[in-house]
Amino acid sequence: MTFESWLFSAKRAWQDPWVKGAIVCTALVVLVGSVWFSWQVIHLRHAPQGLLVFHYTIYFGIDAMKPWGWMFVLPLTWILWTVVDVLWAFGVYREDMHQAWALLFAASVWSIPWMMTLWHLVRMNQ
Repeated sequence: MTFESWLFSAKRAWQDPWVKGAIVCTALVVLVGSVWFSWQVIHLRHAPQGLLVFHYTIYFGIDAMKPWGWMFVLPLTWILWTVVDVLWAFGVYREDMHQAWALLFAASVWSIPWMMTLWHLVRMNQ
């Protein structure tokens, strides 16, 4: 796929008001969730020994502790995957509208587990 064909497909996708609405709503959820999480983590940077709980399982308990700066990896990963997903959906919109809608739906739906994960990490570290 050339850049010109991707750009043409992206322009057609952006002209669809439903696509535009889905992307704007997803982007708002991702950005608000990431900013909220980052704001909470910045307040936790003075934790004892400078370490925060990075992963917890019900079977093993706390199994990963890292310096507080590592907490920014999760929202950045969420943002990156969402951007890649939307760009891919834009690229395939003209050829396969069903695949594009499936990708946009996936970007919206996986925001729920991401938000739950970030919320639980903040609660575990307070």
